[in-house]
Amino acid sequence: MNPKLKQGVMFGGIGVGALTVFFAAYLGFCVMLGVPPKKIALIGPYIASHKKTDLEQASASGSPESKAATPRTETEVATGPTVPAPQPVVAPQPQAAPRQPARASLGVLSAFSLESPLSASQLAQLVDDLRTARAALQAEEKALAARQHEADARVLLLAERERQIEERMTDLDEIKSELLARELEVRRLESELAARQSAPVDALPPGSDPEALAALAGLFQTGKPDELSKRLVQLSPAEAAPVLRALSDERAAQILNALPTEKWKAYATAYGKAPKPAPGAQ
Repeated sequence: MNPKLKQGVMFGGIGVGALTVFFAAYLGFCVMLGVPPKKIALIGPYIASHKKTDLEQASASGSPESKAATPRTETEVATGPTVPAPQPVVAPQPQAAPRQPARASLGVLSAFSLESPLSASQLAQLVDDLRTARAALQAEEKALAARQHEADARVLLLAERERQIEERMTDLDEIKSELLARELEVRRLESELAARQSAPVDALPPGSDPEALAALAGLFQTGKPDELSKRLVQLSPAEAAPVLRALSDERAAQILNALPTEKWKAYATAYGKAPKPAPGAQ
């Protein structure tokens, strides 16, 4: 045999076998799904036409036309054709329209379509419900987006306020440090003043050297006049006069005015009689 012919016969056999397997599987699926034979794609019309031909042949054998083709008897010829009795007319009863199954246009695969469990009105209602739910979902998404935007704005505002609070805390810490330094300085000055005020004022007799007199007068340079006047009365008027002269006239007048009334005259008189110190000693 020619090799080319042999190859063609082999491919042809393979094609026929493949088509046979395909149609067998196709019919098997249709039977499993319960599809009527006349509704099967590709081969349904042929099956329907074949059944129609058989029915026509069966009806033709027992139809009135075939009886009319047979010769009539003499009685039938004499009496004429038999007229059937009139039947009462019955109005047709309205029937509910059968529910049409929803089928998808799948071409050859339309044989695998299944009847929908929902009617057309139910499907329309379902579509409306889905649209309503979708609109509600979109509105909820917009509301959530607005809330998220508002929350982000609040977060930014809180962050800005937190930054301002931190800046104010830093300023307060600086002010606190400055106040602490000033407090330490005030305490130091108070300690020095207390040390000067606690020094014995009668340690220098009258007519002592100018340096000692200036040191004693320095104890009366700062402080309240009332407190200094109490220390001044510990000295006699003669001893207090050089100390007051070592001070400025204004400061000496403040201390003298703070003295008790009964002692003011004696100290003021001694102050007026005391000589003024040299300009370099004051």
